[in-house]
Amino acid sequence: TYYVTGDYTQQFTSIQGCDSIVTLHLTIADVIHTEWEHQSCTPFVWNGQTYYETGDYEQTFTSTQGCDSISMLHFTLNDAFETEWEQQACEYYTWNGQTYYHSGDYTQQFTSLQGCDSIVTLHLTISDIITTEWNAQACANFTWNGQVYEEAGDYTQTFVSQQGCDSIATLHLTLTGQYEIEVDTAHCGSYWINELEFTESGDYDVMLESVDGCDSLVHLHLTVRPTTDAIGAIFGEQHVYVATNFVSGRYRYSIDTVENAYRYEWEIVGPEWRIVSQEGPSCVLQVLTPGVGKLIARAWNDCGYSERELEIQAGFFDVDDQQQVVVSLYPNPTEGRAYVEAEAMEKVRLFSPLGQLLQEIDVQGVDRVELNLRGYAAGLYSVEVLTPYGIANLKLNLVR
Repeated sequence: TYYVTGDYTQQFTSIQGCDSIVTLHLTIADVIHTEWEHQSCTPFVWNGQTYYETGDYEQTFTSTQGCDSISMLHFTLNDAFETEWEQQACEYYTWNGQTYYHSGDYTQQFTSLQGCDSIVTLHLTISDIITTEWNAQACANFTWNGQVYEEAGDYTQTFVSQQGCDSIATLHLTLTGQYEIEVDTAHCGSYWINELEFTESGDYDVMLESVDGCDSLVHLHLTVRPTTDAIGAIFGEQHVYVATNFVSGRYRYSIDTVENAYRYEWEIVGPEWRIVSQEGPSCVLQVLTPGVGKLIARAWNDCGYSERELEIQAGFFDVDDQQQVVVSLYPNPTEGRAYVEAEAMEKVRLFSPLGQLLQEIDVQGVDRVELNLRGYAAGLYSVEVLTPYGIANLKLNLVR
């Protein structure tokens, strides 16, 4: 038996024969304290003791262990409950059998379920007249509750509310003889409004009728974009020769510039030919096999695209039936300048090592042409020479 708070140990022997030491941390409490709260609108009886006033009260008991147990009661005595609310009425208002004819604050006293006084305060407003205002716009006239108004102004009508009060409504009326609308738009080809077609850009005034019968003046700021059917013909040879060791097989095609076009496309349909370069409205086609192909040019603008086709027929150049094309190219290699010599040359083209057309010289029958390669990178360039007897394709080595 322990009578004082402290730490106590006892020693035993476990079933394995070991020492087993148990430590007890013991607290001896002389007094147990508890607290609680209670509210009432009448005197409160607690363990036979009656309390009539708000305050803190203690009672002492004995616990089951024989200790003192002190309980603290925080008691609040409410004499009455109070509530408030608001109400509006027309000429009078009846509340719990009591009729009031004037605005003011009124109280009534009740008893709550707990037997307490319950005081309710009514804040009452008696309104003899209810007034409302609203705005309206119309074209030539406006009808309000069967009354037609043909001039702008402020108008009143009197009604009776559900409470029997006068209800005065004020109408602020505005009459507009004509609506004006600004329309800024862009269209392809043409623009239709009220069964009128506009095909050119410009500023137009169009008179319409609104759904309420008013004149509606539309200030139209119109941009008409051209459609893409304006693409012209494809310029270039329709009868060409297949590329061989003797003939380059490369041909240039072009179209006229299309207004407002922001992109051009070239496509070959048919044989295994290829477009080796394209720059806007022109391209270079290389013919690799005989046959019939179709070259397509497309021009895009904001309204879409248009296209044009050209049929091209390709065969082999017959060397036996033609005079040999004798061409000299020197110096080769060169450090910047080279000369082309051939009989009655018509055109000389210079291509980069990647096949891009760099220079195209129309010579019209001369026998000697100078090529200037200064500013170009070193590499192996292609030179194409067109004569009345055929086309020669040579390589020119540019060194630095």
